[in-house]
Amino acid sequence: MLRLYETGWPEDWLNLIGKRTLVIAGLEATMDTLSPDEAVEWLEQKVYPAIRSFQDSVADGGGEAALMLWFADQRRLAYSAADNTHHWHCAGQHRSKSIPIGRCIWNGAESSVRKIVASGPDRKQRNIGLFLRRIS
Repeated sequence: MLRLYETGWPEDWLNLIGKRTLVIAGLEATMDTLSPDEAVEWLEQKVYPAIRSFQDSVADGGGEAALMLWFADQRRLAYSAADNTHHWHCAGQHRSKSIPIGRCIWNGAESSVRKIVASGPDRKQRNIGLFLRRIS
């Protein structure tokens, strides 16, 4: 994602699913290699501007394409009502800490986030992701 951002979102590199969705994986691997403070700085200084640029340059303001951030372990993502943000629980030596990932990548639009829920074969509903149409 960052390489696409740095090169101006070239259409022949985008590989949008159904011409409408770009799926990004690997954010958690990068966050796990950094201290929580470094991860917050990286998310705010590198990832957030790329998300904003995608929204403005590719998604035509947020209505024409989706950017999906894929996290392999949903259990490490939790919502905290106390500070109205989603937190990513760190791993390794920092496992007692969390990163306010919602605040870092959505910049105050957290109250507009909606859960994506799917029913499994057992008809039990599961939270499979989060959706935000447009960030501020």
